[in-house]
Amino acid sequence: MTRSLLLKKIVGPAAAREVTPGHYNLSVAPVAELCLDGVGPLDRWSQLSALGLSAVATDGQARLSLCVTRARFGGRWFSEAIFAVEVEGPQGPGMYLVAAHNSVASYARVEQRRNRSPYTHGGIYFSDDPALASLLVSSADGAEALRVTNGGPPLLPSPSAGFEGPIYLPSGGHFFARLGPTESYAPFEPAEDSLTLLPSAAQSAVVSALAAAGFTPTGWRGSQANEHAKTRTVSP
Repeated sequence: MTRSLLLKKIVGPAAAREVTPGHYNLSVAPVAELCLDGVGPLDRWSQLSALGLSAVATDGQARLSLCVTRARFGGRWFSEAIFAVEVEGPQGPGMYLVAAHNSVASYARVEQRRNRSPYTHGGIYFSDDPALASLLVSSADGAEALRVTNGGPPLLPSPSAGFEGPIYLPSGGHFFARLGPTESYAPFEPAEDSLTLLPSAAQSAVVSALAAAGFTPTGWRGSQANEHAKTRTVSP
């Protein structure tokens, strides 16, 4: 599919001074996105209290998300995989970024060093076609770590609001992001869909974190032409 590409830098005195929702200094579009939402044991997130955070619960379970994206930055295509838990924190309700991969090693290093985000280099391959939703996450050396496939009903149009709020980091810092909206949805059907941890799961920070969280998938979300925006990172 041919897509028009847009990379916008939002600049100005307000953007430089303010780090709040709406004062984004970077925006990327279009972003293809596929998310797998799920739940896991709440007690596995008690350590977040040291950062002033608490996991949001539904029926006693923490709310978790594995999201993969594809976009272009600096003239170069890249993909990302992030694993996050929904939290309450000092900047308001948001997401705690547990682990992330970027398919471009230099981009992962920038996230680590400049933004103090938990990024490592890894491979991400996915289909954002609603009828063929699937994803594969691998380690930096190419070893397959996780494979997820939608074998049930395709993702159907189901527009919903995206996310806008703080992203909390293991370093204790945070930034604000606007992600979304979602275009399509389907429940995860255990009898037809599959989530497989592969032998190299421990070599992927994202997949090993997902496994340690006791992740149980509940639903798919997808978008073929999204927009993501973020502020600079605030140090702890």
